[in-house]
Formats: sequence, structure tokens, C-alpha cells
Amino acid sequence: MSLAELVAILSDPAEVAVGQGLEIPRSVDQYGLVPAIGGAQHKFQGLVRTCQDDGTRDGGQGAALSVANEKNLILTGEVADGE
Repeated sequence: MSLAELVAILSDPAEVAVGQGLEIPRSVDQYGLVPAIGGAQHKFQGLVRTCQDDGTRDGGQGAALSVANEKNLILTGEVADGE
């Protein structure tokens, strides 16, 4: 099962809408944990740059990352500032 499928399934009974601006990479393991991904920093900054370039960056975009990626994630400039 993918993380996107899990979010969709859980959002219905919780009555929480999940916007289309959320990037949800990867799968979940048998324990419900999201595995770490390689190059998370570059992928996240690429998402922000893409939204800036096509004029769709309005604060409604985001990405779901594994907690395992958090310690190695270094965001710079406008990505870190949220601008």
C-alpha cells in the first residue's frame, strides 16, 4: 500500500480533506512506517522551485517526508523561510 492510499483511506472517516498540493512519495511498511528516501533535500527544494517557476506557489503545497529523513534535511534560502 502506498502512503497516498493510506492518507486517502484515513481522511474519509476523519472527515479531513487532503488537498492536491501535497507531494506524498513512497510506501508504508508493514508497521505503518514511512521508509527514508534518498535525496529528500533535493527533491523537496525541486518541488518548491517548480511551484515558483510555474507560478503556483501559494503556500498550499507541501511534501510528506519520513521522520528518518528529518535529521539529514537541510533547507536553504526561500525554501527554509517559506517564501
